[in-house]
Amino acid sequence: MNTKKEKKWTNKKYTIITVFVISLVLSSFSIFLGLFLKQKNATYTIKNSVKEIGVTHTIKGKKNDIKYHFKLPYFQVEEIDRPIYQYIENELSSYIKEHKDPATIQSDYSSYAFNNNYGVSVNLQFLKKNKKETKKSTKTFVFCYGKEILIDNIFSEDKIKQVVSNIKKEIRSNKKLAKYIKDEGVDLDSKLQNDKKTLQNFVVKENSIEFYFNSGTLLADKYGIVSVDVPNSALKETFSKIYYKINPKEDLTKGSNFKKSKKPLVALTFDDGPSEETTKILDVFEKYDSQATFFVLGKQAKQFPEVLKRQISNGHEIANHTFSHANLTKLSEKNVISQIEQTNSIVEDIIKTRPKLVRAPYGSVNQKIKKIVPYPLIYWSIDTRDWQTQNDRKTIDAVVNNAQDGDIILMHDTYANTAKAVETIVPELINRGFCLVSVSEMFKLKNLSLEKGTQYISAKNSGEN
Repeated sequence: MNTKKEKKWTNKKYTIITVFVISLVLSSFSIFLGLFLKQKNATYTIKNSVKEIGVTHTIKGKKNDIKYHFKLPYFQVEEIDRPIYQYIENELSSYIKEHKDPATIQSDYSSYAFNNNYGVSVNLQFLKKNKKETKKSTKTFVFCYGKEILIDNIFSEDKIKQVVSNIKKEIRSNKKLAKYIKDEGVDLDSKLQNDKKTLQNFVVKENSIEFYFNSGTLLADKYGIVSVDVPNSALKETFSKIYYKINPKEDLTKGSNFKKSKKPLVALTFDDGPSEETTKILDVFEKYDSQATFFVLGKQAKQFPEVLKRQISNGHEIANHTFSHANLTKLSEKNVISQIEQTNSIVEDIIKTRPKLVRAPYGSVNQKIKKIVPYPLIYWSIDTRDWQTQNDRKTIDAVVNNAQDGDIILMHDTYANTAKAVETIVPELINRGFCLVSVSEMFKLKNLSLEKGTQYISAKNSGEN
C-alpha cells in the first residue's frame, strides 16, 4: 500500500513527464514552424510539381565559391539525356566565369509524357543568386522517338502569327495573368512579336502546348517565369503535318483519318531490312508524306540503328520479321519465341518501342505457330516477287496493275531495283486515289481488329482469309 509520500512522488514524477512531453511537442512545433516560415518567406520557389516521366537525379557541390544544386530528369536514353546534361554543364560553367564572389545556382524541372510515352517534354527552371540580384530562367526540351523536336516541327511557317494570337487570347482570359498585365501596363502586342523567337520555350503535353517566358521578358522580374498553357483544340489549325506524327491524338486527327477512311487504302510492306537501300525508299515516302510497314530482321536492325530511328521518326510502322530469317515451322517452340523476342528487344533498345506485328519468313505458318506466337501474323495479298525478278519495271507493274482497296503488298527493302521501283509506285498509287498507310493504321481505319495468333492476308474483311 502506497504511503502519502510515495503518492506525492508519483504525482510529481507524472508532472515532470507531462511537462517534458509538452516541451518536446512545443519544441518540435517551433522547429516545424521555423522551417515553414523559412520556406514561406523564400524569395522564389521553382515549379517542380509535375514529374510525369523520368527519374530525378541530383548533382550538387561547390566550385570557386559557387554553390550548385541541380535536379534534373534521367531517362536512360542517350539522345535525350545528353543534351539536358550538357545544357546544365554549360550553365554552371558560364555562371562560374561570370561571378567572382560567392553565389548559388540551382535547378529543378517538370516533365511531361505524350504520344503513349514515346514523347518527352522537359522544362528546366534555374534560380541564380548573388549579393546583388536573383534571376530566374527556363529552358525547355522536347523529344519524340529519341529525336529533338523544334518549333519548326510543331507549327506551319505561315501560322506563327495565329499561334501568338492564341497565346495572347489565353493570357487575357486568365484572370491572374490579365490582372498582372493590367497592373504593369504591359502592351502584349509589343511584348509578343509574331515570330518564332516568341515561341522558343515550349513543352508538348498530351492535350496542350505550354509556352514559357523568362522573368523580365513579359512581366517584371518579381513575377518570375510566366507560363501559358494553350489547349490543342485552340491550336489545331496551326499544326504542321509533322506534329500529327509526333502527337497523333485521335481527337486531333479525326478529320484527317475520316478523309483517309473514305479513300481506297493499301499497305506497302518491306521485308528483310533495314539496309542501305532503305534510306532511298524512305526519301520517297517522305517526299509524298506517306507511310509503310517495315518488317525488320533483328540482325539487320543491329547493323543499321540510325535507319530504324529515321523510320519511326517519319511515322512508319516497325514490325518483326524474326532475328535471322529462320523458317519458324522447322524450329522448336523455344527457338520460335527466341527469334521473335530477340528482335523485339533489339528494336526496343533502338527506338524505345516494341513491334506489335509479326511476319513469318517465307510466309511459313502452321497451327503450331498460330498457337504459340502472341502477336498478329501478317501475310500479303500481292507478292511482287521483287526478290526473284530484281526488275524495277516488273515490280511496278505487279503493284499498280493489281492494287485494290485493303491490299497488303509485299516487297523487300534490300534490293536497288525495288528502291527504284518505289520512286514510281508511290506517286502512281497516290495519283490513282490510293492512300498509303501502315498495316495497323489500315485495319484501324477500316474498324477491323488484329488478333494474336491469327494470320491476315488483307484488310478486305476481318479475320483470317
